[in-house]
Amino acid sequence: MKDIAKETGLSKSTVSRALSGNAQRVKQETIDIVLEKASEMGYECKAVKLARAKTIAVLVPEVKTLMYEVYSAHVDKILREKGYNTLNIISRSAPDVEIVHIAVMLQNEVAGVLLCPSNPSENVDTYINLLEEDVPLVLYDRTMDELPVPKVRTDDYEKVYMLMEYLIRIGRKRIVHLAGEPNNKKHLEQIRAYRDVMEKHQCPVDSEYIIYSDGSVESGEEAMGKFLKKQLPFDAVFGFCDNAALGAKRFLEKLHYSIPDDVAICAMSGVPFLPTIVTPMLTVIEQSYEEMAEKSVELLLEKLENPDIPDKEIVLESKIIIRGTTEKNKK
Repeated sequence: MKDIAKETGLSKSTVSRALSGNAQRVKQETIDIVLEKASEMGYECKAVKLARAKTIAVLVPEVKTLMYEVYSAHVDKILREKGYNTLNIISRSAPDVEIVHIAVMLQNEVAGVLLCPSNPSENVDTYINLLEEDVPLVLYDRTMDELPVPKVRTDDYEKVYMLMEYLIRIGRKRIVHLAGEPNNKKHLEQIRAYRDVMEKHQCPVDSEYIIYSDGSVESGEEAMGKFLKKQLPFDAVFGFCDNAALGAKRFLEKLHYSIPDDVAICAMSGVPFLPTIVTPMLTVIEQSYEEMAEKSVELLLEKLENPDIPDKEIVLESKIIIRGTTEKNKK
């Protein structure tokens, strides 16, 4: 205890209370610091073991798109209210980074894992290893059919299909798709819906109209610039996330395109305020990442309580919100 106090700069009495898990007399932040230092020093007290047993790892693929920040913040809030700690990890959409983090999680004996895979086709064996180690696992957002675990996702295909139909109804038939990398079911379902609607209405479905973006505003601008260099006719842009669409909007407006007169713009969105901070406001498919967080935690806690219950898949319904980037009479 004396050594931990020396390393952390805290008093011995504070360290003692923190190791006992006395949150009423010590701030949670201080408890976390003490437990982390105790673990580093190999001090396997009862509180350290208890903390591990009450820690949930939350893996997000990236934070360029703010929806994953919304998700992890809401998960942290829910779990802390239920007496759990969270270990938040960003895999940077890199399978090798994700493997390292999962190995560390196993060493630290986390109680369970909420995972949005960085690249589902790459690390299947690693995910299976988690299950073989009896670590409860819930997939969210980017799910995988081949993994027998609880899952939470949105109805991407259905809503993208409906949004593409809407664009065609208002006369937009040359639609550029700023797509996410085609390495997971979520992005592939969006691309499939886009292609299916365009084929149904005999509109151009040339791969030249699909430009990939990493989800940042800057990559949206860059993707739009790449498309314009092809000198192909277009009258609408659909982004796989709001950042990509906002980047495209910014790029086009710099070139004096009128939105929505010249080009209609819309996107998937997971951050309710983001599409409303521009003029005109962005038409979106709004996904609730707070609801996704709630359902993910619910499924994980069910598995922790009873590992033998059947695996569930929850499909959340998104909603289409029509705004001024597709219809001039809207705000």
